[in-house]
Amino acid sequence: MRKVRRTSAFFTQMAWGLRETTLPHDNYGHIFLGAWGPILAYGIGGGEVRMVIDVPADGEKGTKAIAERLRREYAPFVPEPLRRAMLRALDEAPPEMAANYAISTKRCVMPGVALVGESGGCSHPLTAAGMTVCLTDVRILVEELARGGAADDALARYQTRRYRFVRARELLADALYEVFRGAEDSTRAIRHGIFRYWEGGARARAKSMALLSGAESRLPAFLGEYWRVVLQSVGGVVRGQVNDPSLQGRLRSLRGLSSKAAEKLARVVDGVREGTLR
Repeated sequence: MRKVRRTSAFFTQMAWGLRETTLPHDNYGHIFLGAWGPILAYGIGGGEVRMVIDVPADGEKGTKAIAERLRREYAPFVPEPLRRAMLRALDEAPPEMAANYAISTKRCVMPGVALVGESGGCSHPLTAAGMTVCLTDVRILVEELARGGAADDALARYQTRRYRFVRARELLADALYEVFRGAEDSTRAIRHGIFRYWEGGARARAKSMALLSGAESRLPAFLGEYWRVVLQSVGGVVRGQVNDPSLQGRLRSLRGLSSKAAEKLARVVDGVREGTLR
């Protein structure tokens, strides 16, 4: 059914619920950086906080070894009192574990059948795209079926509209995960540029939230925001605010930035071409 375009294992994902604790900011999702992978924490009701952590798929095996790594390498990057709750939860019971994948598809319909939500492809949960994509898929499918005509024609239109929306979500999730986890000069520079961009004004934050929420789904819009972040990143490198401030270090960072920007541009062009030809 699904024609898979890209499948990659990110990590083993650990998750558990933390009780008797609070988040730094109520009613907001949180991402803590500094460990091997990003740490997600968000309230799920009833005074409980759910924490989701990435650990390398090829790292330590067994719950005891993984728990020790979480205490040693991850807990220092979690603020109090959340850290105490995390360590207490590790002592009480092992977290849930599951492999996590990014799956991109080129087809999501066949005669009489349509895939919706993550059954048609999935991204890293960092951007919380799963629910947004699923609800949008349902809306688009209902709209196309309501137009009347042959059911298979409606499904074909659904597939075209779905991928024009989904591709920007996939690119955003892939780019943010790579930047937030990466340790090379280029990704550190882009991470610095993202924070400078968001700190620069409400307009930047609103544009980013529009992409994250699905209010903006055009790939050119994603590309425009990406280039604004790249320009902020270049400025940080040139001013010596990130990575090695020596001339050689700055040149190395700029080369890495150019390569990374070209890579993302190629993916956006591919997505635009695919959407145009549908």
